[in-house]
Amino acid sequence: MASAQMQELQTHLYREYVLARYPLLIILDRDLQTLESKGNASHYGMDTIEPGAHLYDILPILDQTMTEAPAEEFILPFIELQNGAIADIHILPLEKHVGVMLLDSSAEHRQRAADQQLSNELLLLKESQNRLLNDLQLAKLELEEKNHELAEAGRAKSHFIASMSHEFRTPLTSILGYSQLLRDVTREIDKADIFLDAIDRGSQNLMLMIDNLLEQASIEAGEIVIQHVPSSLRTLFRDIQELFEPLTLRKDIDLVFRTETLPQHDVYTDPIRLRQIVVNLAGNAVKFTDEGSVTVEAIWNDDLLDVRIRDTGPGIPEKDQQRIFSPFKRSQLKGATKKGAGLGLAISRYLTERLDGVLSLESAPGVGTTFQFSIPAVAAKEVPGFEKRGKGKKAATILIVEDDEDIRALMDLNLQHRGYKTLLSSSGSEAIDAALGNDVDLVLMDINMPGMSGDVAARKLRDAEFAKPIIALTASIFREEAIASGCSDYVKKPADMDQLVDKIETHLS
Repeated sequence: MASAQMQELQTHLYREYVLARYPLLIILDRDLQTLESKGNASHYGMDTIEPGAHLYDILPILDQTMTEAPAEEFILPFIELQNGAIADIHILPLEKHVGVMLLDSSAEHRQRAADQQLSNELLLLKESQNRLLNDLQLAKLELEEKNHELAEAGRAKSHFIASMSHEFRTPLTSILGYSQLLRDVTREIDKADIFLDAIDRGSQNLMLMIDNLLEQASIEAGEIVIQHVPSSLRTLFRDIQELFEPLTLRKDIDLVFRTETLPQHDVYTDPIRLRQIVVNLAGNAVKFTDEGSVTVEAIWNDDLLDVRIRDTGPGIPEKDQQRIFSPFKRSQLKGATKKGAGLGLAISRYLTERLDGVLSLESAPGVGTTFQFSIPAVAAKEVPGFEKRGKGKKAATILIVEDDEDIRALMDLNLQHRGYKTLLSSSGSEAIDAALGNDVDLVLMDINMPGMSGDVAARKLRDAEFAKPIIALTASIFREEAIASGCSDYVKKPADMDQLVDKIETHLS
């Protein structure tokens, strides 16, 4: 080899030694046979490199890479040799020879591997951060939506409270005003019926609003109780018709009840809840119908009661037909400003579902609206354990426990008018003495009384082995305490006297 070439290679070798550890230079002829070598061969798993050894015997890994003397320089980076060492292999075409230089690159390889690992970890961390940011963004949007819903609910309830403050005052003003007029014109008997009708209408409106408020509170508290008992559908719908006839006459609209298919015998249902549904739907129809008619059609067939309530009112826009079933929501159509808190339809749908039925509507603005629901109504004689009950003991003695003097007197008058004997108590302690000291057949127990409450009095009576029926009278939405205290049943206050008497006769049968 020429001296100038060797000097050039040595210079190159020194330069590379500064850049990488353990350099090894192998000089080959054009047939890739070893001529000489310089450097640390043992580092790469080679004890000695004998002159004449073929390149493929020294570096088998190059067998498939370099089959002849190269025409130009090229580098094979990070080659793993037979002993596990990592090296950069430089192939150097010389004037008449071939140079193969090995440079240790383990540290660089490890660093690059570490850098790559770090890069991968940073990428994963970035992806995780992006997912977290997306989750936070979604959570923020959900929170904003919930806050919006809460704000809407708050506004709805505030509007409801303001509305009901007015709505309660209106019928109360009517009741008080006409009562005063009735006192002033007691000698004008011909006008008394008119004033009494006005008082009755105002009372009924107020009663319906209170009932719906209590019912909505009961729904929200999960306190709704369904009680299936033998019931007369004909009587129920006749009572509802009589309830609405004065109002439709005053508005000069036709009220049509079609109940010809209803059975003569009792059916098994919850009459209180069924009546509530029909009254709410029919009342809504009458309220919004200013001309034309309201038709209530009740069909009983195959132990199924199908009820349709049609009106010729303003109709309900399609966009409102679902929202009006939500509490405190009313249609935005003309006429929606009429009295009401927006509870009747929500309560009706809920009660229909609790009776295993479905409530639906069809409506078109300018045409009218039809509400329809279907519920099971099995003939009472077909229900095991439910025989038709009689009318009870008309000579039975009933103990009325009520702290309000007016309500106590009203119940006393009504029950005596129906043939019952009555005893009166104004407190829980008086009730215990009266029930245990007299031949009492049934107790009507007001629950919310000062001093000893009705549930405490009922519990004490049961502890004293009083076995007669005790019916709780309560306006509270929490009625389980009354039943747990030993009461046989409960009636919601303010009590409808016909319903109360039906309940009394049921327990006296």
